Amino acid sequence: MTSANERVSVADMERDTPQQVLTKSVWILPCPLQGHINPLLQLARALAGRGVHVVFLVPKATLPERSSLETPGLSVLALDDGLPPDRSRGSNIKDSFDSMNHMESAFVRLLDASRQGVACLIYDAFVAWAPKIASSLSIRSSCFFTSNATACAVVCHIPVLIDRGILPFRSDENAPLPTSEIQGIDGAPDLLPEEFPVCITFDATHFRYKFMAQLAKTLRNASSIIINTVEELEQEPIAALRASVPIYTVGPLLLLSGRPSRLAVNFWPEDDECLQWLDSQTPSSVLFVSFGSMASPSLHQFQELAMGLEASGQRFLWVVRPDSTEVPLQDALPVGFLERTKDRGFIISWGPQLLILSHRSIGGFLTHGGWNSITENLSTGNVPMVCWPHEAEQRLNRRLMCDMWNIGLRLQQKEDGIVAKEEIVRVISRLFHGNEARELKEASTHVVQLVTKAIAKGGSSSRNLQDFQRNFISV
Repeated sequence: MTSANERVSVADMERDTPQQVLTKSVWILPCPLQGHINPLLQLARALAGRGVHVVFLVPKATLPERSSLETPGLSVLALDDGLPPDRSRGSNIKDSFDSMNHMESAFVRLLDASRQGVACLIYDAFVAWAPKIASSLSIRSSCFFTSNATACAVVCHIPVLIDRGILPFRSDENAPLPTSEIQGIDGAPDLLPEEFPVCITFDATHFRYKFMAQLAKTLRNASSIIINTVEELEQEPIAALRASVPIYTVGPLLLLSGRPSRLAVNFWPEDDECLQWLDSQTPSSVLFVSFGSMASPSLHQFQELAMGLEASGQRFLWVVRPDSTEVPLQDALPVGFLERTKDRGFIISWGPQLLILSHRSIGGFLTHGGWNSITENLSTGNVPMVCWPHEAEQRLNRRLMCDMWNIGLRLQQKEDGIVAKEEIVRVISRLFHGNEARELKEASTHVVQLVTKAIAKGGSSSRNLQDFQRNFISV
């Protein structure tokens, strides 16, 4: 049996008998993107903490050697994806998808050899090939959806929208999106086409549109779906989904997995120096600015953001990933920006987000609206947010945050799609000052109360995880 933080290669597995290595384990297979690996690791820890032995499968080049995975009952199985070592995997969509697809043959070989020791396979919804393999080996499986139930309901409705002639939204990539709301999506509000997940807004020949159509099939054919959300926050979409498939809402997994102070996987080194800087700031005075592991604004937009942060007068901690600017940071920033803001601003390439969000000096969060970042904020600092969506389902997340839960603010774009520095200044002021800021904080507190109740003993998320374990894992 492997130790809690030991990595096992394919070759190691094939030298042992399956029963020696795995005895009635739950296998968890993520898409090797940072935003997918972390929540599935949180699920793995939550299950391991309830006495389940979990085997977590990733490309051997994906996890850094010093990942904080020390959890009794959790083993990491490193699969060879056959890609050259210079491929980035977890921080690049194409590399990650290639890695995921190249793992299939090694995964099939191992699952076939170890089938007697596998109680259940939990697969990322992005890994479309996994459920058929599990079914062919008579292994129970369940699909994991990394975002919220509303997004899941929208994606599951894609075939219906195609049958209704609503999708695709445009015939070619240069055509504009329609501007009329789409009605009749079970469990979801009426949505503008621009509020749909970005991939589905492409024309039907685009690989991203085809990917979303496949994702819809994967979800609709799943024997059950695990979602990192809270039942009390999304009752309508959950009810709509449950009409056709068992749904287990188990969020926020960050809290159910033991309230870690750091994320297990980061593809850039964390800069802890920012924590010392935060220690020197007054309570609730700092705006945390981060667009997650993949979103990257254009150079023009980056400079507008910098000028807006400077003109706002607000203290800020800004994450600028090494790959997020078209030119070196010194050249991307307005001339003299660092000197003029040195007394109230701090820029890092990557940071310990959980520790930052929970720090007493943070008073607001300017985010791309990724579901992981939203749930991390609700699980830690619970500060009001500005949602600036870039990719994936982030525009839909903004709808939830700003219009349904009232815990965030929108930024208005100009006709060219750019958010001007004046708009950035205006929204930052609204986030930190006046009645609206107090109302945002009150709404956030209400949401956190629902979250806290859900993960407590007997709460919906805690109960659903227990039900999933009884229905799919107990043998």
